[in-house]
Amino acid sequence: MLRPLVFIFITITCYSQQIDVTKVYPFVSVESPPIVANCINIVDKDKKKCFEQSVNTHIQKNLIYPDEAFDAKTGGRVLVSFIIDRNGSVSKINTR
Repeated sequence: MLRPLVFIFITITCYSQQIDVTKVYPFVSVESPPIVANCINIVDKDKKKCFEQSVNTHIQKNLIYPDEAFDAKTGGRVLVSFIIDRNGSVSKINTR
């Protein structure tokens, strides 16, 4: 009788750990967005907007646009997706 109970407990524990690790949520559906340093003291309802502005500012400061493309007035759109985990690490960066 003791063996089946121990087996069931271990199975449930392993299953719940797998669920926590694999969940990914789109940014638009997240109630609490990632927090960057300059957004810590912002009111909760404005944190998502602050995060978006911080990401946009970072991209604008770090984007290197080729001189040839600028001179030729070449433009376009790049779609980027990435995952920010609970520790703030960015992974699975994809561009299209």
